[in-house]
Amino acid sequence: MNGDTNETICTIIKEVDQRQKEAIVQSSSCITCDSTLVTDINNTIPLSFFMCDGSDYKAFLTPGGDTTNLFRVEEIMENCTIKCRLITQKPGLTEEKRCQDLICTDQTCIIDLNCVCCLQCFTPIFCRKCSRR
Repeated sequence: MNGDTNETICTIIKEVDQRQKEAIVQSSSCITCDSTLVTDINNTIPLSFFMCDGSDYKAFLTPGGDTTNLFRVEEIMENCTIKCRLITQKPGLTEEKRCQDLICTDQTCIIDLNCVCCLQCFTPIFCRKCSRR
């Protein structure tokens, strides 16, 4: 992977993490990774990660069961590695409501950003703080 791409992705992830921690208010008509509607009400920027081979990164919600490709940055670790919470959709929703009804789970995963070539940011949502650590 290109070192510049890796540094850029790591920098963006650090900015997303900082904005989530600060839960700042910025009005914008565009959804981007660096200026979104993050507030106390919407404290999470959902992210999807894409690997260098073009596949999207997925994590299991249950052992060997359903997967998700949506995540919340929880912690920046060493060497451009991050801990993320898994985000999923509430079950039984119609197609037009799916984007609006995302929920954060208590499950986490570790992602090595050295393996990531692309990320996508989505409209901010509210995630309650995880009660288990």
